[in-house]
This record gives sequence, structure tokens and C-alpha cells, in this order.
Amino acid sequence: MSDASVGDQVSTFVGLGNFRAAWEMDTFRDALRNSIVFLVVAAIFKSLLGTSLAFLLLQNFKGKKLVRALVVIPFTLPITVSVLSWKWMYDSQFSVINWGLHKAGLIGGYGSESWPIWLGQPHLALLACIGVNVWRSFPFSAIVLLAGFTSVPTEVLDAARVDGCSFFQRFRHIVTPMIFPILIIGFLFDTVFTLSDLSVVYVLTQGGPGSATHDPADARLPDRHPGGQPRPGLGDRAHAGAAALPRALPDAPEPEAEGLVRTAAAPARIVRKRSGATCFSTRA
Repeated sequence: MSDASVGDQVSTFVGLGNFRAAWEMDTFRDALRNSIVFLVVAAIFKSLLGTSLAFLLLQNFKGKKLVRALVVIPFTLPITVSVLSWKWMYDSQFSVINWGLHKAGLIGGYGSESWPIWLGQPHLALLACIGVNVWRSFPFSAIVLLAGFTSVPTEVLDAARVDGCSFFQRFRHIVTPMIFPILIIGFLFDTVFTLSDLSVVYVLTQGGPGSATHDPADARLPDRHPGGQPRPGLGDRAHAGAAALPRALPDAPEPEAEGLVRTAAAPARIVRKRSGATCFSTRA
């Protein structure tokens, strides 16, 4: 709400001027659009996969406990480790995904027009980031839905089944209204996790190619002054402020090591005091 800076301690109230300046940046609008697309598409796929996995885990089969423990591995793995694995899978030349698609006859060989460059083509880079986010987060959606499904009394479902309700009718008119509070909590958590999952984009593409995967929270939004001179982005201003902080503080004398004094004329020359004599070292 103000234009305060490190060098100028007197701030001026600017209201929504900072937000207006950010909105005038083309990169910020691209980043906002990418975030909306990222959130909506990821939410749709995580809902479908999470619901399917939750219904699968409700069934009785051999090794059910082991499967329940394994499905949470993507959610519990360190972000950097899992994303780096996906980055290798998205490699432009040695992608295992492209190899599988090529063996299935869906794409041509390496170097052909149908060979996708997952992290180098703008329309594929955002989808690649969404895919990694969905893979990491849909087990959480499945766990939340599984907790909600197990809270529905079986007597109610059995009564609806006797009355002739189909699976989708039971899910729509019985299960969904009963677990609606759980769905809202899960949706809010998933939204926060998706919008704050910056490590996926940073490790995979660092916002590129161009601004195809740029995110507002990246905070590096370059722009130019009306005269054409480069104007630092929001992140550049933060770095500049941090760099200017020591200059804004009072000058403090450098600590002197015991027996060592630096000369003002030649900082690289060291004067060593030894038993009343003075020796000059030529070593920098």
C-alpha cells in the first residue's frame, strides 16, 4: 500500500498502485492465466483419479493394506526427488514416455515432427507440469474421499440398493450430500497445495519456455519503462533491496585478526607485526 524502499525511509501511501502496476505487466497476466488453467485442469483430473482410486480401495481384495500404503508414496516423496525423476522422463531425446509412445506407434521417431518436446514446447510444458502435480497430489484426494466414503452407513446404501437405486444415483443423492463437508475441506486443501506447489514448475521449466509456465508467486516479472529501458521485475526489486541493505546501515569497522593489519594504500599487502619488526608480505 506504499512505495517505501530500503534507500528511502519515508514512504508514501499509493493505495492500490502497486497492484495496478503489477496488472499492467503482460507477464503477470500470463502468469495469472497459467495459474487458473493449472488449478482448474489439475482439480478435474485429481477429482476423477482420486474418486476412482477411493472406490477401488473400498473393495475387498488380497493385499488391500499393502496397496493403501503404496498409493501414498507419490505424496510423501521429497518434491525435488520426484520432480527430477519426471524431468528425466520428459527429456527431449531420451524420454521414456516418448519411447513408449513410439513403440506403440502413436508418434514417429526422434527428430520427427510428431516427436514431442515436453519441456520445450509452450503448449506441452504447462501440461507436463500439471501432470506431475496431479501424480503427486491425487493420492491425497483419494485418502480424503476414502475417509468420507467409509463414514457413510452401509444400512443407508443397502436400503437405497433395495429400492432400486443405481450406483450413480446412490453416489449423487446419498453419498455426496453426506460427505459434502469433507469434500469442501479437501477441495480447499487441494487448492492451497496446487497454488503453492512452486517446486514442480521451478525444477521442471523455471517458468519457461518464455512465460508458458510462469506463476505469479515466482515474483520475477520483467517489464520495461515507457522509454524502453529495462525495468527490474518484482523479484529483481527484492534482490536490489537486499543488496542495498548493507549500504543503508552505519559503517562498521572490519574485524582485525590478531597480529594482522591491512594497509589502506595496498589492501592486498599485509603488515605483520613480529617482535618489534615489521615484515611486508607480497602475497595477496
